[in-house]
Amino acid sequence: MHVAASPAHDQPDTFVRLESRRRERAQAVQRFQHAIPAFALLYEGWHGVTTGERGFGLALAICEIASSALLLGSVARSLRAARRGRTAAAHDGAPPPDAYAHDAVDPHVAHGIDWVDIFAAGVLSVEAWSQWYTRHHIARPTILLAATTLAMGLLHGRLAGRIARRRALRLTDQGLAIGGRFFRRFSARWDEIDRIDIGDDEATITTMTGRSRRIDLADLRNATAVRSLLYAARARRAPSADAMPPVPR
Repeated sequence: MHVAASPAHDQPDTFVRLESRRRERAQAVQRFQHAIPAFALLYEGWHGVTTGERGFGLALAICEIASSALLLGSVARSLRAARRGRTAAAHDGAPPPDAYAHDAVDPHVAHGIDWVDIFAAGVLSVEAWSQWYTRHHIARPTILLAATTLAMGLLHGRLAGRIARRRALRLTDQGLAIGGRFFRRFSARWDEIDRIDIGDDEATITTMTGRSRRIDLADLRNATAVRSLLYAARARRAPSADAMPPVPR
């Protein structure tokens, strides 16, 4: 949790991540795609063992089997853990209305390394090794991809933290901000916000100048937390122009 006291009104800064179900499904598909090369490499290694390879060829076949099995196992564990997390969240029950208004998720929380990427880099490395052994060809694109995948696995914590900071709803003493890709970022001071409309399936923040940002609550796994923080934002919002007394002419 990250809470920073505001100097002006002593209000804490609060965060909550936008946990998109669509994004989770896309990540699951991406992880499954990691496993596709492993099946081919596993077959190739098994073929090498059963056809009586010796020496370096046998060592290569064993490496192919081992690296593929490690990657397939890590992908299966990752998908199973993600499914357990979603199931647990669905059965935990709804938090109290103000549970996330003062105890939001900190987007700066560090994450561990990604073993799926680590083992995927291993599979790519063994594949490049196999191409050199069977074809006497240095597979430079495969080697580069293996190095990139390894770096992404080792730097997973920093990358995940950066993504979490981007994909978060944040309330500060100055105003409200919603992260996202460059063209989807939204921020407004409290005195710039005209209204915050909160429905069952979506919420919309609209400024005095007509800028708006829609949040698809139906897509969010933590919609209750996001909705709670939006209610807190609406309570902290400065009075809009239409709520102020008319100026005499």
